[in-house]
Amino acid sequence: MPALWAADTYVWLLIDTHAYGPGTAAMRPVAVLSVVAYLLVLAAALPGLVVLRLDRPRVLLLLFVLYTCALHVATFGDVRFRLPLMPFLFLTASDAWCGWRARRFPRLGGARRALLAALLIAAVAAMAAGS
Repeated sequence: MPALWAADTYVWLLIDTHAYGPGTAAMRPVAVLSVVAYLLVLAAALPGLVVLRLDRPRVLLLLFVLYTCALHVATFGDVRFRLPLMPFLFLTASDAWCGWRARRFPRLGGARRALLAALLIAAVAAMAAGS
């Protein structure tokens, strides 16, 4: 599963392996931009996951993410397989961002701070192991 959440993208892998031909040095900024965009979305999505209201539609989406992660623990994980999970991360990141902008992001209690710390540690560990 660490490869599923690794700090690279499929664009990065294709440019790094010269899949687009010999002149891929000019494409390196595109690869860097794709990785930076993923890391920014992930950084905003983790606090969004911590304060997520658990109604039925959100629980269903969260179960889909957990199922996909569990599936890739048991089988094969790759960065391209996280593509179906990205819309969920976009939603939680945008929810957190809008909460911060409107100054209505809830204060984190002890349990939510511990959950955020655990998610951050797991994300960093998965990225370090997947690289």
